[in-house]
Amino acid sequence: WQPMPCNETKCRCTGYTFFAKMRNCMDDIEAEEKTNGFTYDFVMRIRPDFEYFRAMPPIREWDRLRRDIVWSWIVTKRQSHPFEGGFSAPFLHKDLLPIEKVDFIDDNMVILPRQVAWKYFHVADGIEKCIPNIPPHTDFNLDQGCKAQKTVNRWSWNECQIEMVLRSVKDMSLTMGMMSDRGFLGRCNFLDCVFHQVCDYPWRRGRGDANHSQSVYLTTTPEQSHFPEAALQPVLV
Repeated sequence: WQPMPCNETKCRCTGYTFFAKMRNCMDDIEAEEKTNGFTYDFVMRIRPDFEYFRAMPPIREWDRLRRDIVWSWIVTKRQSHPFEGGFSAPFLHKDLLPIEKVDFIDDNMVILPRQVAWKYFHVADGIEKCIPNIPPHTDFNLDQGCKAQKTVNRWSWNECQIEMVLRSVKDMSLTMGMMSDRGFLGRCNFLDCVFHQVCDYPWRRGRGDANHSQSVYLTTTPEQSHFPEAALQPVLV
């Protein structure tokens, strides 16, 4: 694969290689489905530089998991002014909200219903068509999210492209959930290791309820995580 040329003067090129690799992953997923004659229910994107202290929910919960929820690592609720970074924002935590009622959606990890995975993993398509460097909206409007002028800093973030793609889904109503909530997958460590030094918990990334003790990294057996009850479909009897 060779990246297409991107006009950095006119177009937003940041993250293109990253998003192109994501698209390649989706191509592999589709090839696997075609070869084996099935379609996945969900597609998950994770990071190998995370250390997890909780295991994923048991399979019986995945069988009941609603197909309209997108789980992102960090999500903030919409308020009177847009999120522009930091850790004092109104995080979604255990709540589930329609995508119209959330503001910031990060790009660290995601669990996607299969029918919206293609759009999420094909952000590179939009970059290749040229996403303008300047946000297309000049008036601040919460409905525009990272397109609004007052959030011009977010326009350059990779997360903005993820957000725009999810908001463009029109054939179903999406609900957002947050994976890093203490009640879900919260126990996780971002491994910011330097050479062979001991990894300290990076306070600048202080999300969730990860144990700050250095000894926990190699000795803790992952706890079992669970999806919130509201995310599960009723048991059929």
